[in-house]
Amino acid sequence: MKRIIKVILLTITLTILISCGKKGEYEFINLSKEYKVKNSYVDLYFKEESDIAYIDVHEFIKMLNGVYYSNEFEFLKDLENETLTINIEAQYDDEVISESLMLNVKDNIIEVTNLDFFSIYIKQTETDYSEGLISLDPIIEKGSKIIYELTEYEFDILLLEERFYMPLFLTNLLFNQETYFDVYFNGETLYGIDTSDLNNANMKKISKSKYNKEEASIEIVNASYNYAKFITDYFYGLKEERNIKSGKEFITLEEFSNGDLNKNIFDFTKKYDDLHSSHIMRGYYNNNLNDFNYNDDSNLGYNVTKFYDGLERVQQQAINYFGIKDDFINILEKEVINGDTLVIYLTEFKVETPKELEKIIKNTDDKKINNIIIDLTFNLGGNLGAVLRIFSLMTNEEIWYHMINKLDGSKASYGVLGEKDAYDNFNYYIKTSSLTFSAANLMVSIAKELDVKVLGNKSSGGASPISFHIFPNGSIINISSNTVLANDKFESIEYGINPDYVMNDIYDRYEIREFLN
Repeated sequence: MKRIIKVILLTITLTILISCGKKGEYEFINLSKEYKVKNSYVDLYFKEESDIAYIDVHEFIKMLNGVYYSNEFEFLKDLENETLTINIEAQYDDEVISESLMLNVKDNIIEVTNLDFFSIYIKQTETDYSEGLISLDPIIEKGSKIIYELTEYEFDILLLEERFYMPLFLTNLLFNQETYFDVYFNGETLYGIDTSDLNNANMKKISKSKYNKEEASIEIVNASYNYAKFITDYFYGLKEERNIKSGKEFITLEEFSNGDLNKNIFDFTKKYDDLHSSHIMRGYYNNNLNDFNYNDDSNLGYNVTKFYDGLERVQQQAINYFGIKDDFINILEKEVINGDTLVIYLTEFKVETPKELEKIIKNTDDKKINNIIIDLTFNLGGNLGAVLRIFSLMTNEEIWYHMINKLDGSKASYGVLGEKDAYDNFNYYIKTSSLTFSAANLMVSIAKELDVKVLGNKSSGGASPISFHIFPNGSIINISSNTVLANDKFESIEYGINPDYVMNDIYDRYEIREFLN
């Protein structure tokens, strides 16, 4: 796939007044393994007696060259009307995609022609998540224009010395919304991080700050509250399913103001009642650099409680079948049952899972084994690319998955083929339980479309890939994004998928034999 990016620049130069405030130079250190970005220094701006860092949008984009095609960005400035427009074109084979984003200082809005704007300037990750796959031409129904209204959230855009500044936390949120890379600021240093792959060592490094023993200021508390409202309104994909009308109605300032702000953000995340929404780490204020998470399972919502009730049932069936070893359920990698059926147990989808699975299938004697069951009964999801690569081992047919976006109304279907011939000399089946979640739930949906039969119990669901969010105080959470996985009728698969054959005991060999016969 050839990629050509073209951007247009027009500049109207006027003289403007500089607001009171202060600028300072801060170090940017890249910790990402997925994107090669040079360490650098960047200026941040603070209003007078303010704790909120602002960054020049141009400088932010330039700083992240390696995550973005930064050298291709140029800006259209209209200083008389106080607007900044970024126009960008990306060519995919014979199709040219044109999108633009506008910052409007006077109206205090950010307007984007289409959410595709935020993806077409992102570079590929170092990890090849689609290894062994051939991408087919996608089928896309474009979405509508989006206007981010900032005034309700007390956010603003500044025009200083002919440059356009936004709060750093908001700039990061918008421009990195289509990647799992983020810029983290701890009040002293900026870090580039792979937000989906944070460990305790990373958390400690990025959190260490002169502010660790201080409480967050009222300004930071208010900004964090407004940030919570903002991501609920513009980034949370399950508002309709959770009957959330607005961020303002969902969360109150009082809930953020009383007690520890870090714990309040944890409680806010739990309020979504959604397994794809969880707290990753506390912020750099009031942080002892030892305890980054909270162990509090009180006041769980209906959906999370229902999942854990199902977990107990599945765990007991698994214990009865596999037994316990070293205090863990002794789930096997694979086993042959009923003489002619190989069951392969996949408990997660990692990047390397397809290669591990291929070794097993490749070494399976098709003169003895007729059926292969991919068991997802303990699979809570993982990498979507791994799911597609696994199907390419099973079939030579086209493999399609579908998405809808709850914010701009866009719809898309993406298809792939395997580069190599599939091991299609077996009959494949999928086995599920009430724990089968997220990417595993998507595998069930794709299986239905490919007419691969499913046995077990209804899957748990989980249709929205997660998005990560860094609050003004440095707390990090993930939530269900606006992108919602769907079936080929564009119906959300959030609440799970029924099997073709319901099992009373998902590990009962007799029930499996009855189904196969």
